[in-house]
Amino acid sequence: MLLASAEDQAGVPGGSSANAAADWQGHIWAVGSSEHGNETFNNPTVWSFSYDLSSVAIHEDSIGVAGAFNGVATSSSELYAVGYADISIGQQDYLIAGYNTDGTLAFSDAFGPAGTDTLNGAVEVDGRLFVVGSTTSGGATEGVLMEIDPTNGNVISTTTYDPAPYNALTSITTDGQHLYVAGVSGDSASSDQAVVLMYDIGGATITAVEDTAAQIGSLAVSDAATGSAQIEVTLAVGHGSVQLENTGGLDAVLGIGTGSLELFGSQAAINAVLADGVIYNPVSDYTGADTLTITANDLGHNGTGVAESSTQDVGIVVAAADQIADGATYTVSAPSGDTIAFATGNGTLELAQPATFSGEIAGIVGTGDILDIHGFTAVTTMATTGSGSYDSTLNTTTLTVTDSSDQHTELLTLAGNLSGSGWVVTDDGHGGVDVVDPPAAPSPSIASGGSLEIGDAVASTETITFQGSTGSLTLDTPSNFHGTITGFTGDGTLTGSDQIDLRGIDYHSASFTESFNAPTDTLSVSDGTDSAVLHFTGSYVAANFAFTSDGNHGTIVYDPPVPASPAAPAVAPAPVVATSGHGFAFNFANTGHDTWTDSHPANDAQHPTQANMLVAWSATHDAGTGHTDAPDAHDAMTSAAIIKVQLHAHDFHFV
Repeated sequence: MLLASAEDQAGVPGGSSANAAADWQGHIWAVGSSEHGNETFNNPTVWSFSYDLSSVAIHEDSIGVAGAFNGVATSSSELYAVGYADISIGQQDYLIAGYNTDGTLAFSDAFGPAGTDTLNGAVEVDGRLFVVGSTTSGGATEGVLMEIDPTNGNVISTTTYDPAPYNALTSITTDGQHLYVAGVSGDSASSDQAVVLMYDIGGATITAVEDTAAQIGSLAVSDAATGSAQIEVTLAVGHGSVQLENTGGLDAVLGIGTGSLELFGSQAAINAVLADGVIYNPVSDYTGADTLTITANDLGHNGTGVAESSTQDVGIVVAAADQIADGATYTVSAPSGDTIAFATGNGTLELAQPATFSGEIAGIVGTGDILDIHGFTAVTTMATTGSGSYDSTLNTTTLTVTDSSDQHTELLTLAGNLSGSGWVVTDDGHGGVDVVDPPAAPSPSIASGGSLEIGDAVASTETITFQGSTGSLTLDTPSNFHGTITGFTGDGTLTGSDQIDLRGIDYHSASFTESFNAPTDTLSVSDGTDSAVLHFTGSYVAANFAFTSDGNHGTIVYDPPVPASPAAPAVAPAPVVATSGHGFAFNFANTGHDTWTDSHPANDAQHPTQANMLVAWSATHDAGTGHTDAPDAHDAMTSAAIIKVQLHAHDFHFV
């Protein structure tokens, strides 16, 4: 039986619509949209009615564009209205607003990716706010479940529901332990079915698949007190690594591709890169639970000067990929975006309709795994991965399979870096091809006294192993070598040490530089024009590396021992310039200087006079490592005596 009714009292022209209601703070609150008086579009609106509906107050959210509220939730101190805002033609954003108990607006926020986004329902449980809706882009619609910061409307976490081309989540409720979400899913808005989903009360959980990168969107941080000052945000996971789709605008990023990523920049810059997407890569073969821990640190930009931080956890579930058992054939004959993993290195993945497979292939190895791809002819088909095929952000490699007879090409996504694989194509015997990655050749090694040369313009990522202390590795194009060197050692002499000949990097160049980075085990060598970065495996320090010319405009790197030498006694320096009534005396150092070990061998001392000055400059010297070498741009000319330059005081002017 109808007891009472009430209408929007603002009048016409225009109209209004109430879409949801809640009992809160001694009133009935309704949310929707209204267009009153001279307004030219619908505004998101909240009404508060007395229980007998005899009075009503109107509270519009004047966002400046058309919009509406579709759902409502309440806490003890705030009412939350969710809906959409028509930002521009073709761009509709999520909208969420918080209202105080007196109906004044606490906050309002419109946000979302490009396309059509809307929120349809909300629920509050134990101080946490959850909302549901949908996002449409490129003709596909995904359902979304978000946890929202109830103090400011910022997104804490997002998960999507996307089993079909069209999915929309329309309402949400809770029993205090779980979230129950209602919606639709199907091929289109006119061909769908009702669905009800249950989530753990822990909130929306990000779902990833074994050996497959997952994109995490809609993350954001907020701290009004810091303004545009620099803050630090750390993203950490326990069973994988995190990367960013984009790092533009940040002051610094540390730990890219590791389990802990540190971002430095303003809130606006950090939120911009978070909105572009965070990539989570589970470690190989891992399945189970993980947690993305987000820590925001204001670095003291809060008025007190004392750094404050807060932390929020986002749950991640890594589901097992479909497995290809040992010796088994796994056939995909319908459109699929699944991740499929080879389990043991001896299986077959049969793609009956390769053009409709958009998933990821994991675990393929060159010991017997086969990709059986229909619709290709072996004699005219090539399968390639190479330069540019590896995406380090997603940790995937694109395998290109092309049949030149009809210019038919399919692109397959492989988990991991397989850009250096050499693929072999054979006939599968039933109208297609078998593609395999043959076992890699053993890593090359250099025996004692042996040598290995990697030719001109050949890029190499191999591991080179020195098996003794007198091997020789020649790199014709050092900048192309990206492999790893192991076993590199020596006895302190050039002839008794392993050697690496860096062709084309001129040791005698005035721009010659070298440096060793111990944390990354990398040695960088450059002559200002050509350069090389060598990666070593072992326990090395900077003093382990010595350098000399190869006699052909190149540089030889060898490995002297690092002795524990006592500290040299302090010697008072002689004055650089002395003067007398007869002129100036210039005092040169009394010993030579070895630029690598910073030693001062006595053999390096030269004692020039007017008669032997030119001879002394060209004399050989001891490099401090057991052999002699001609002086060059790295060596300082030295003198044991005071050389007087016959110039008188009136020849100089000092200021």
